[in-house]
Amino acid sequence: MLKFSRVLICIMLVLALFTSCSSQAVEENDYFADEGEAEGGRTNHFTDKQEIEDSANYLVDERFDTDEYLEGFDAGYPYNCSGYIAETPDAFYILPIVDGNISFYDKASGITGPLCARPDCRHDSEDCNAYVTLPRCIGFYDGKLYWVGKVGRNVTDPNHYIYSCDLDGSDRRQVALYEEMPPGGQLNYNGQIALYHRGYCYTAYSRTFLEDGVYSERTYLYAISLETGEKITILDEQDIGTPLVSFTLQPVGNDIYISYLLNQPEEQDSYLPVKFQVFHSKTRKLEDLGIITPSGGELWNTLITEDGSIYLHTTGGHVEKGDLSTGKSEVFLSSEIGVYLTEEYIIELPRIEEDGTVTFRAWYFSGNLLEFEKTPRFDPQSGVTKKRSIDTEIIIYPAIVKENVYIGQTLSGYYVAFSLDGSDQKIIYAPEPEEAAPGN
Repeated sequence: MLKFSRVLICIMLVLALFTSCSSQAVEENDYFADEGEAEGGRTNHFTDKQEIEDSANYLVDERFDTDEYLEGFDAGYPYNCSGYIAETPDAFYILPIVDGNISFYDKASGITGPLCARPDCRHDSEDCNAYVTLPRCIGFYDGKLYWVGKVGRNVTDPNHYIYSCDLDGSDRRQVALYEEMPPGGQLNYNGQIALYHRGYCYTAYSRTFLEDGVYSERTYLYAISLETGEKITILDEQDIGTPLVSFTLQPVGNDIYISYLLNQPEEQDSYLPVKFQVFHSKTRKLEDLGIITPSGGELWNTLITEDGSIYLHTTGGHVEKGDLSTGKSEVFLSSEIGVYLTEEYIIELPRIEEDGTVTFRAWYFSGNLLEFEKTPRFDPQSGVTKKRSIDTEIIIYPAIVKENVYIGQTLSGYYVAFSLDGSDQKIIYAPEPEEAAPGN
């Protein structure tokens, strides 16, 4: 994943057309080249710089008063789904689906196991340091792991909290109240986003209510301080009004870009429009950027690239390029399998064949294909290649994609990592111990 090296704020009016920054010429078949990489890094194309400088400063640390990427303090894109895996420089950490132990995979040694440093622990109960209840949204921030969960199954507290621990599982702490559950309410576990970024947990979630025998769903967006627990409302149910399924948060320096579906089409027989906003954490101002109506399908998620272009991933495996000045977008690329947007390129969801070969395509944002000399391939005898049924393809659903490495999960519960150029591949988590070597 590209790091935000510097944000240069350009003077533009809201709803103005995105402009392109100067770019370095690259060869499109160069695997390590970033097509259209802007000199100087990220640019904020929406907000007047002087307006921000003249406003109050709410940053929690003077180190954050920069648009440079801050290693260990900045969350990366994307954050449009519940996170079950986090990466640190030395390891991966995987949450259980419901209750159970946090697992780790050490990159150097390949050792895996529960995240518990107690030598006398059997790792089979809530007494284990690795045990978590209804966990979601794990992330790495300021040298620690953070996640959202409950106190425990045997506790009557219905609320959800943000927790943290050291990278060996020790020093677990209850950091802040994540959500206080009202009577008749429950969190929608399929609809949560939490990114740990510059002193806050930015979280969007849906809550389901049963009222007069009818279920309703409401969506909220907050910033929760990791130091004080202060909860800042960015958007509430009156602002959003639609489910979280197509909600995207994208951090760029001290700004959080937000996109989500509106609940009514602007024109008859058109797809639901997508609203774009940006939350400035320094000033705590929420700015409206505009609305774009997709042309090829309903929204899945969005991406703003380094040159300020807006891309929409819509149903049917379409990628559309949007224009805030016109409110329209056009399909320029499609895949029957489905695609995934990264800050570097567009990647088709990879599939594992019976012989262990990983098949996929990847494109630059120009629409031109990336070309690789070698194809990733897993050991065909490993559990990764097992199919749930004879007609089920093994698709690797994305979890982390950065620096030309794809980390994802199969429906059978395996987490795998492979270089897109085929130079390396490994199993980083298996539901059951693997007897065969995890790759070749």
